[in-house]
Amino acid sequence: MNIKAYINKDELAQLIYFENEFNEINKEYIKNHNLIESKNLENLIKKFIKGGNVNFQNCFDLNTLPITNFQRKVYIETLKVPKGKTSTYKQIGNSINSKAYQAIGRALAKNPLPFIIPCHRVIGSNNQLTGYRGGLELKKQLLFNEGIKFQMDKVI
Repeated sequence: MNIKAYINKDELAQLIYFENEFNEINKEYIKNHNLIESKNLENLIKKFIKGGNVNFQNCFDLNTLPITNFQRKVYIETLKVPKGKTSTYKQIGNSINSKAYQAIGRALAKNPLPFIIPCHRVIGSNNQLTGYRGGLELKKQLLFNEGIKFQMDKVI
């Protein structure tokens, strides 16, 4: 799996994508914001995917990302989900006083910093694994690396 990570002049993460997602929108965003590829961040992400202990805390600032206020609220709550734990779209919604669970799912699907904003830790209310840009197998691998147990595609 090839992952690309881009940072701004302050070396803050701005965009992470799976190579098969690269499109004209990403090219324009990268060009318009003078972003540069970061092999260092890419290597940290690869370490994280393999189960390594990585702290992404100081490599991003939500205020530098082009996101809506709703997305910001969703991402802030998602950041509160600790390693080795999961949350649901409903729990995220309850914490931001929103019943727009599908909109929460869409916000997480547009997460510009997967892995760093740990949207892989958000699952369905029935404990079922739900969509993930990198695919459900990667989501399952990331959660398994964090100590989450499964029965089929359901968290137990």
